[in-house]
Amino acid sequence: MKSLTERRDQGQSWLEAGKGAPLVLVHGIGGSAATWLPVMDALARHHHVYAWNFPGYGGAAPLPGDAPPATDYARALLAFLDQRGISAAHVVGHSLGAVVVAALAQAAAARVSRLSLICPVIGAGHLPADAREQMRLARRDEILAGGMGAFAQARTASIIGPQASQEDVAGIIETMAGIAQPAYLQAWEMLCAAQIVPLLDPALAPALVVGGDVDPVAPPQAVTQVAQALSVTPHILPSVGHFPTHEATEELVALICQHD
Repeated sequence: MKSLTERRDQGQSWLEAGKGAPLVLVHGIGGSAATWLPVMDALARHHHVYAWNFPGYGGAAPLPGDAPPATDYARALLAFLDQRGISAAHVVGHSLGAVVVAALAQAAAARVSRLSLICPVIGAGHLPADAREQMRLARRDEILAGGMGAFAQARTASIIGPQASQEDVAGIIETMAGIAQPAYLQAWEMLCAAQIVPLLDPALAPALVVGGDVDPVAPPQAVTQVAQALSVTPHILPSVGHFPTHEATEELVALICQHD
């Protein structure tokens, strides 16, 4: 991947490759810009690809406060588009990144020419307050007690499908373990408060929705709910878990490119 560069500027951090129409990739809570490495080379043959890091991830400046909402992450992404001179782009969000790009599309629809949501989480904001708080504290306490390395080891095996190779698993664990703990916990607070469905509007941008049929994080019924809110039919990939970037690389690249 000769054209790939890792860049930091004005508090932003991202990977960049290729030439052509801009394609902006946004990872989820357990990933980083590196989540997109398995697909970047193929995507960069047709696009100028920017794999953006959440605030606090990959050396990017963190957001202020303990629990910034999804709209704050969307504003940081919009600032990135402004800094790079990207007037409009096909924007792709994976997992919690889907919430961030949905918030971007709602706040600045003219900047999103196409919207692709990959294994989108719906967020926990719809849950009863006591259930949401129990979930929030359990994950927070697990990470504070054991650290990101132990969490990554325990978490990864439970959210990937049978097609993932040992190399894929090792890469996902390495990426997750390398996330700065405060940044992960900020994003966790965002996930616990987030609701993606109210952010979705089929009139804002042509949409693509992709899921995996053995994904416990964004199960098919949740992915279908997201797709219905956008008036599209979801693409559910067989025997794929939460990381189609690793588990279904060729299929994912084809779907994203076909959506241009």
